[in-house]
Amino acid sequence: MKPILELAMACLLAMTAWTDGMGDDAKRMVTLGTVKTRAVSMGGAFTSVRDDLAALDFNPAAFTLDPYGGDAGIFVFLNPLGPWLAVKNRRLYSDPSVPIGLCLRGLGFSAGRIDAGVLLGEESLHGDWNLDRRDPFDATGYETERNVDFGLSFALTQRAALGVSGEMLLRRPDWRKAKLGYRYGLIVQPRTNFTVGLFYADFPEGFNRERADLESLADETLNVGVSYKPWTFALLSFDIRNVSDEEQSSVREPHMGVELVPFRHLALRGGYARTTDGKQETFSCGVGVLDLRSFLSAGRNSDRPFFGIQSGWALQRFPFGRTQWFFLTCLVQIG
Repeated sequence: MKPILELAMACLLAMTAWTDGMGDDAKRMVTLGTVKTRAVSMGGAFTSVRDDLAALDFNPAAFTLDPYGGDAGIFVFLNPLGPWLAVKNRRLYSDPSVPIGLCLRGLGFSAGRIDAGVLLGEESLHGDWNLDRRDPFDATGYETERNVDFGLSFALTQRAALGVSGEMLLRRPDWRKAKLGYRYGLIVQPRTNFTVGLFYADFPEGFNRERADLESLADETLNVGVSYKPWTFALLSFDIRNVSDEEQSSVREPHMGVELVPFRHLALRGGYARTTDGKQETFSCGVGVLDLRSFLSAGRNSDRPFFGIQSGWALQRFPFGRTQWFFLTCLVQIG
């Protein structure tokens, strides 16, 4: 594990050094407490892409715990860096749920047509004050800037599923004052290699721009996406944000993404997004090891994801400057 982590961090540091010449307007935002690295690396075009914990935070109908068709059961998702992060940042929190969220990322249960799960301690990506970090392992602001997602997907047929998820947003160290939002969605596969997805997002009162900074998810909006696999090693995805906006306050926005798996369990990703008014565009890329154990052993030890490492980078360009995001997600799946 250590060489892989060192390689991922070397890429982040190299990207940081490269961006030093961009000027003072380039902010560096590093985040570890998120499972959305794959989604962000693909330009946010994730409405019709099946995933485990990350789908709970996007289209819950795309949530699946065992894409390889295994038996029903309980799944546990752990962050191998969690214990070290909890100890390193112990002076930054007083709530005992913080180290739990850093170490235990999620739980899931699969039975027949139903997949249910909960995502713990998902770090919010809004605002600059808690994300402008030089130390990628700094957890400043994590205690009061995290979400808990819980939801399920129900397979109507082998090619269609419905999903619903709730989201508790914590913005102060008091769980009694957490706000609740929800999402519900649909996934349909007209063909085995072509998927259509849509989901509706409703954030709590006062949080209508909660996920607008990078992900362009606004309150009370319908988001539509399609994905296509022209070959077994390639996935193309395309989203349109804010297709229907009840408040008429959001800009419709296309998102495009690609994921290539040229070697077993090694994924290369890229993406692009642009607002229709041309005031903002986002470039992204990333590398993922879907299962470290199978990757190192040429696939002889495991046929399902066991230990995944995802790294990603996104660059937002505005008329007044630019902002950068660095992501690193490590997950061990047991079950």
